[in-house]
Amino acid sequence: MAQIQNIEDLRKSVKGRKDKRPTTTSPAAPPGAPEYPKGQLDYHGKAEWFRVTKELDALGTLSTVDRSCLVNYCRCWARYKQAETELNKHGFLLIEETGQGSKKYKKNPAISVIENAQALMLQYLKNLGLTPLYRPRIHKDPKTQQSKMNDLLVGGRG
Repeated sequence: MAQIQNIEDLRKSVKGRKDKRPTTTSPAAPPGAPEYPKGQLDYHGKAEWFRVTKELDALGTLSTVDRSCLVNYCRCWARYKQAETELNKHGFLLIEETGQGSKKYKKNPAISVIENAQALMLQYLKNLGLTPLYRPRIHKDPKTQQSKMNDLLVGGRG
């Protein structure tokens, strides 16, 4: 039941109030978390900020030096979500009227925005160690590291 309450608190803080005034409460940031960039992220970016900082905190790699990378990732996420909404609303092809009364089809520009945002998000996720390939490179298990060091120092094995 506590989990649902936290999700509801997050939704309220992200969506704001019904009368469109901003809320005064935000979810509690984990210790060691970078300061939330007030006024720099929209609804989707803010929700992603709190989701990702929670994940990084659980992995033990959340640091204040990651702030700019996190902000840029969340901005890309927000652009991606906005472009997806536009794509769902208008479709893959847009109809353009020509001067002769005929119609011309063109690719929805939201597709390019989505592709660019996905490429940038992947780079930021790699830098933060949040992809399956890059996670082991950044998040080392301290017990494994310690046992390897002990093996080298005591037993001379490598």
